[in-house]
Amino acid sequence: MKLRTNRWIITSVIALLIGILNHASLTWLNPFNAFSATVAFAQGQPQPTPRPQMAEEVFKNVTVLKGLPVDEFMGTMGLFSAALSVCCGDCHVGAGSTNPHWDADPPKKQVARKMIQMVNAINRDNFGGVKIVTCWTCHRGSTAPSGTPPMDMIYGEPVLYPSDVLPAASGGNLLTADQVFDKYVQALGGAQRLAAHTSWVAKGTATLYGEIDAYPAEMSAKAPNQFAMIIHESDGDMARTYDGRNGWVMLPLNAVSEYPLNASMLKAQNWMRNWRFRRALNKR
Repeated sequence: MKLRTNRWIITSVIALLIGILNHASLTWLNPFNAFSATVAFAQGQPQPTPRPQMAEEVFKNVTVLKGLPVDEFMGTMGLFSAALSVCCGDCHVGAGSTNPHWDADPPKKQVARKMIQMVNAINRDNFGGVKIVTCWTCHRGSTAPSGTPPMDMIYGEPVLYPSDVLPAASGGNLLTADQVFDKYVQALGGAQRLAAHTSWVAKGTATLYGEIDAYPAEMSAKAPNQFAMIIHESDGDMARTYDGRNGWVMLPLNAVSEYPLNASMLKAQNWMRNWRFRRALNKR
């Protein structure tokens, strides 16, 4: 049975990979009402973003992944989980319980450190330090990477993994991105109609990564750029908020209970906020 710290794995890797969120089934109730779902640590006027805390300043015994802000450090943990199909407890003693030992060094954590150093060396020596090779490059969801193509990849219907960077389309009669969005806006009733809708509220349930239970969930958004999501888990509330400039994450039973989003993680939160707002309008 997977340990319950899987709850933050999905939250982290999602933002890191820009767009994957907990699998949730939501019923849209009274959309475009006042922005109501908030979290205590996200209330008030937007404040200037302070210098982000680095992982080694917050967590004990960080020896390899130094120099990463806390949110990107957590996102990196999520990438490990997704790439190897493992959960927190596979490397961290007591993860998911009320008595974890995050600073312990079990054998799997020591191996993970060696793998990080190996991948860093490959990228440094072959790609000028650009992060081309990652855990996913070889593992593809398995703890033991395969060195031989399976028969079904050759003779069956292969499982294709799209490239991270898609080539630009070519040919005639191609629409620009602006033209695509213009058609979308027109399909929803036009810019004037959409401008009248400035907020929405949704309630439903969320099923988190590695779990089968569904928890009550609330989501709210207010134009132009505020968003909040709260999932009421049995061990405490999980929350993500964005006030227009700054974003936060709050997680129960985690090595750090709440932390701000920075850089790429903040951009991902902003992207997801825009996506959810358009999705809500489409349901109008």
